[in-house]
Amino acid sequence: MKRVDGLAGLEFFVQGGLKEQNMGAQKRFFHKLSLAAVTFGMLLISSVFITGQPASKHHVGMVDDWTHHHLVFSNPGTYEQAIAQGSYTKWINIQYDTRFILQQMKMNAVGNSGGTMQTHPIAMIPKPNSIVRRDWSVSLGTGSVASAMFPAKYTFAPIGTPSCANDYAVFPVAIAGMAGTAASATGTFKSAVTPSGHVTITNGSNVLTLTATGGASSGTSFHVDTIPSDNAASLATAINLSGNGSLVGVVASHTSGSATLTVTATTPGLGGNSIALAGTLSHFTWAGATLTGGVSGQANLVGINNLYSGSSPTGLCGATPSIMFAYYIGGGAAQTSPVLSLDGTKIAFVETVTNGSDFHVLTIGTTGSNGIDALDPAVPGTNNNAVDTAIQMNGNATVTRSSPFIYYDGDIAYVGDDKGLLHKFTGVFKGTPAEVTTGGWPVTVVASGNAAQMTLSGPVYDQVSQNVFIGTGNGYLSYVRVSASSAGACAAGSPPCLGSPSILVSAIGGTYPVVDPPLVDSTNGTVFEQAGSAASAMLVQANTSLGNAVTVTVSTFANGGNNYPHSGAFDNNYYNCAFGGAACNGFLYIGGYYVSGVNLPSALYRVGFNSSGKMNATTDGNALKFGNGSSNGQLSPLTEFLNGSTDWLFAGDVNNTDNILNFDITSSFPSAATDTVTETGGTGGIVIDNVSASNQASSIYFGTLTGSTAVKLTQAGLQ
Repeated sequence: MKRVDGLAGLEFFVQGGLKEQNMGAQKRFFHKLSLAAVTFGMLLISSVFITGQPASKHHVGMVDDWTHHHLVFSNPGTYEQAIAQGSYTKWINIQYDTRFILQQMKMNAVGNSGGTMQTHPIAMIPKPNSIVRRDWSVSLGTGSVASAMFPAKYTFAPIGTPSCANDYAVFPVAIAGMAGTAASATGTFKSAVTPSGHVTITNGSNVLTLTATGGASSGTSFHVDTIPSDNAASLATAINLSGNGSLVGVVASHTSGSATLTVTATTPGLGGNSIALAGTLSHFTWAGATLTGGVSGQANLVGINNLYSGSSPTGLCGATPSIMFAYYIGGGAAQTSPVLSLDGTKIAFVETVTNGSDFHVLTIGTTGSNGIDALDPAVPGTNNNAVDTAIQMNGNATVTRSSPFIYYDGDIAYVGDDKGLLHKFTGVFKGTPAEVTTGGWPVTVVASGNAAQMTLSGPVYDQVSQNVFIGTGNGYLSYVRVSASSAGACAAGSPPCLGSPSILVSAIGGTYPVVDPPLVDSTNGTVFEQAGSAASAMLVQANTSLGNAVTVTVSTFANGGNNYPHSGAFDNNYYNCAFGGAACNGFLYIGGYYVSGVNLPSALYRVGFNSSGKMNATTDGNALKFGNGSSNGQLSPLTEFLNGSTDWLFAGDVNNTDNILNFDITSSFPSAATDTVTETGGTGGIVIDNVSASNQASSIYFGTLTGSTAVKLTQAGLQ
């Protein structure tokens, strides 16, 4: 049997070949594999499968980022069904997919009894009619998140054991980064007299006291005599001794022959302005009572831990969260969503710079100063052990809409740009990151048009078809064949190549873009994309060669401005569908608009499927108008999750008073929101975390579009 890409730890199995007479042994093996994938006691063993390395070196936690919302798995069925249907190889590929394994682990975490092959992410949330609370918000400085941007959440695992120190959420900031300016102050020795006394430098609760001595300098004593310039040099040296200046976050400098030394904060930003200077040292004066001149910076990425915090009730991690890191990476903005490594130590993201965007892989620092807050960021590698690898993308690319998609098992990243090109990077998390610029890469997806028409959405790689699916600024759903084994056909040439055909999603091509990444059901082999125009909001489903397309008019009018429809979400019933068997009662919930006079408020719709997984040609007739009926509404990407026997849907709405809403979609289309909370200006994408009964330890996270904050909401009355 041909080797399939997948979990490196299973290489011994697939290389050996599978013979027909050994089917009984294969069945037992894969039954055990499925059990391992859904058993949290096997989490560290799974890290061997995923990374090919011992668990002690590569701990695999649970990650939730944008990619886990766009590559999903309906029920792949049983081993026996796969054999009977002739889909054995596909079934194996799905079993090997890292995101499938993570979804299985999340499902098993709540002990759900809905069947061993349910596959979608689950988190514990409230009992019906509980009150949604804003447990904390953290400033992102002067920036917010972009409209379809998801934060990323890492849970050290197992999911039922939340960790205050190790679990974190990272928020990108869609504004230009700034390094900030470090505060400083001078001190001057005044006369040719031997001084006496001491100086103090205070930073918060840390106090450094340095005492003048006529003897040799040692520890916190510094030598003085009758020469002012020598005294200045001696004091500067004492400040810079290990454990002295570092205690209070300062360094000192001195120019030979000068009676003045300069003390500078090691971390740029406003924080240095509060470092106090005092003492009793005679014949010496500080220029002021504190360091001055510290100017705010602006972080590109902000990481928050002690997540499970809140005041009512007090959370597992106390009342307030902590800044785990705040990094200034460069002068560009982080306009798209980040992706985390499986061990939670690295972050892949794109820094948007006009005609020079960079693909970054950041290793989070564990020592030194990693930033105080969004306005007092640290620089990776400066006074910390963080490492940032930045690769300027080929062809002077600008990236404003495309988040990186990481194919974990191949250690490959795919990123689209605003010039119609799909880029490929290798060695992302486990090697040396580098862009592939030979062998046909980058691949042209849109060959011509203005900048808006050539802008690509985030890509989604499907391991089964070996295709990358991507939306375009001129309104199309397209795909790229990355190898000769990829499904479909090339529009021209040989792989890697643009696949043929592409599908016009918008009712009017060239003017109205596809802004969100596609939804891909790897099990069912289907791809979904949504777009809006001045005429309608449209939803398309096709197979992974973009054939057999079905187009649904979601609503008869769509906003002609910039408030385009975002991605929908499947309900729990859909994930339980074993297509090709019995009839499926699952739905895809999608956002559109509700025609109401001159106003176009946001509205919720849904569309169903037949027993073969083909989408119906119309919505099911249900429509729920959101909020106060304001014009030009826009929903965030939708997020679904199951809590015991209750299926929930989360949405953010831009122009309504109640900007966060959740709906019970367990058995019928909702008639109203169950809970609401106000987040003026709306939200980006929403991610969900733990299954836990601990206070504040089962939550949702999102960034605001106008409020410059990262927000956590949790639920009362956990089931």
